[in-house]
Amino acid sequence: MELRRHPFHCTARTQSIHSKRSAIARSSFTQCTFANSTTMIRKITAITLLVSWIALASSGMLMLWMDQPSFTLRMHPVHKLFGVLLVIAVSVHIMLNRRALAAHLSTRAGWTTAFTLGVVLAITYTIVAFSHVPEELARPLDEAARLIEAQQTSPPQRTPVSP
Repeated sequence: MELRRHPFHCTARTQSIHSKRSAIARSSFTQCTFANSTTMIRKITAITLLVSWIALASSGMLMLWMDQPSFTLRMHPVHKLFGVLLVIAVSVHIMLNRRALAAHLSTRAGWTTAFTLGVVLAITYTIVAFSHVPEELARPLDEAARLIEAQQTSPPQRTPVSP
């Protein structure tokens, strides 16, 4: 009996059967089993990472390219949703690949890169934390974002036209 592996954890078994009329008659059957749960989690994580990255990259690039606050406010829910999905998928990815990441960080190039990026992140957060947006500008933007995200935007007010 010959045993071959097929994708998606299916096993095909081929048996040779001798009969009176033909030298060899072949009968085969395929048995499929559920994939290993870790393998399935890895597949789902990889697909989620891909789709989330595409959504974040495209919405971010559109917001940079359009450069209009109204467009940015409309894209914000999409950007936020896929940002949360990306954080969850990255967390699962890190958990599943912690040994390989630890091996990368054990080298000089690995920890130097991680340290440098950490410093850049800290500097960027510090600059943003201490930058000031005037209250008269921040309040209407916050209110508009809240209304758009809640999908409670009211239609524009029409002024009555006198005949």
